[in-house]
Amino acid sequence: QEDSSAFSFKKGYLLTFSIVLLRYLRLPDRIFSSADRLLESIQSFKTVGWSSPEQGYRGWAMVKMGDSKGLSLILRGLRLSRKYHRIAEIKYLSLLSEAYLFLGDSRRSRGVADSALRFSEKSGTHYFDAELWRLKGEAELMEGKKEEARNCFERSLDIARRQGARALELRAATSLGNLLMEEGEREKALDLFSGLSDLLDGPESDPALPDIVEARATRERLTSSQDLQITKPDLARG
Repeated sequence: QEDSSAFSFKKGYLLTFSIVLLRYLRLPDRIFSSADRLLESIQSFKTVGWSSPEQGYRGWAMVKMGDSKGLSLILRGLRLSRKYHRIAEIKYLSLLSEAYLFLGDSRRSRGVADSALRFSEKSGTHYFDAELWRLKGEAELMEGKKEEARNCFERSLDIARRQGARALELRAATSLGNLLMEEGEREKALDLFSGLSDLLDGPESDPALPDIVEARATRERLTSSQDLQITKPDLARG
């Protein structure tokens, strides 16, 4: 019985870790198989404590794949987290904020992000702060509040840099870079990517990952527009 319990815990932990990592990498379509295996483990070993990630992350993946019914699963995962693993509540608030944003509900997305940041401050679980500030910024931007969005993105970028969370730094730089480009601050926007070339172009960079794809696209638009500005005066002189 002891060996069985230890095995179920290890299996549940590894499957949960893989699900969290896949969400972090923004690969929702690959979450379902791990969630299915985790559900099988829960049913076999009666480890209901693992139900929160199985429900919550499955729900997030459903929403990201276009099925709004996943929202109810995220909420269920949040409730289960509060029952079995309260300190992990912030993960599910982050999922919920992102899901609302994806569904176009900026008000709820921003409200959940604020709740998560308050929980982070009270509990000391600051590892999602950079992403929460970025999500809040995207919600503000959706409502046309560019100044508020810029403040959120800058705060997200600062936190990511201080924490050494370089993947989140790249994500924040992309959000901020797109906004700065809209406001005509192309050089400042391009400078955001100057210290991230190893993530974008290094030997371990994966060009298939959504964050890399989006960051490269933003950098390319910034570079193209900068080249255009340089060539226009030359054409005028000619």
